[in-house]
Amino acid sequence: MNNIIEERYTETATLEGHTGEVWCLTLHENELYTGSWDNTIRIWNTETHEEIATLGGHTAAVSCLTLRKQIVFWEC
Repeated sequence: MNNIIEERYTETATLEGHTGEVWCLTLHENELYTGSWDNTIRIWNTETHEEIATLGGHTAAVSCLTLRKQIVFWEC
């Protein structure tokens, strides 16, 4: 195992808002979408690290996300 490349990353921000575990995320341009055990999807600006919106109304934890041309969220 001599060819293992070790990459190091530096934390740039902590995104606070979900009250449950984050189960999934997806990235589109400068927006990060996170789905959580708290039954919400949150949208974050990756440049300012601020929350853009909280999408509620799910009846269960959001365990996966799918982005399409017209943004569509799927609860799995």
